[in-house]
Amino acid sequence: MALMQVRFFSAALGKQAEFQAIVPQSMDAAKQFKVLYLLHGLSDDSSMWTRFTAIERYAASYPLIVIMPDAERSYYTDMKEGARFWTMISEELPQVVKGFFHVSERREDTVAAGLSMGGYGALKLALRCPERFGAVAAFSSAVDPGMLMLEPARATLEPEFRRIFGSLEELHGSGNDLFHVANTLRRQEAPLPRVRQYCGAEDFLIAPNRAFRAHLEALAWPDYRYIETPGKAHTWDYWDWCINDALPFLMA
Repeated sequence: MALMQVRFFSAALGKQAEFQAIVPQSMDAAKQFKVLYLLHGLSDDSSMWTRFTAIERYAASYPLIVIMPDAERSYYTDMKEGARFWTMISEELPQVVKGFFHVSERREDTVAAGLSMGGYGALKLALRCPERFGAVAAFSSAVDPGMLMLEPARATLEPEFRRIFGSLEELHGSGNDLFHVANTLRRQEAPLPRVRQYCGAEDFLIAPNRAFRAHLEALAWPDYRYIETPGKAHTWDYWDWCINDALPFLMA
């Protein structure tokens, strides 16, 4: 496998953007590869998955290209006060990737995964773009930003969250509310992405993850599985295990 760093001009951001890509050492021009959009967490950047996990080694077992974009601290959102990272990630980036690499455009060959903020972003990609994403795996996901805005222990994050999402009233029922998005999609005549949701039992995000599990189960979401791991917290050793465990599902 080869590791590449790509910088390109993003019209949505009005500046240079970047992503890292894990690609096969040699690509047959006649072959189209599956693509995994692998998203980072709030305090991370595009390099973190390759620095703290063995994703490059894991990906070598599959006909796969892994795309790891940098989304800063945006929650993969068109921010109320800030840049349009959702537009960049969901619309611009796939076109840039298609221009660089031999990737399949079939929805079953396009998947997403991520940790924490990136788990939220990956779920949002799959649930809001189900015609393009066939499956998603979310690890220790920040599925309910509104809950985090209300937690006294994270009061210092509230101003930042308001710059991203606006008020709680603006967040709830919007395209940034995963509970609402899942509800809306389930009622439509649309293809539903396959979902795997992971969380450690000792993770500080366990409560919202259990709530999201209950929500998808109440919706009778097809091909959904929740994996809760005893003794695991919000740590890279857990996410390294998660991505290796999830790849066979994502590649099925």
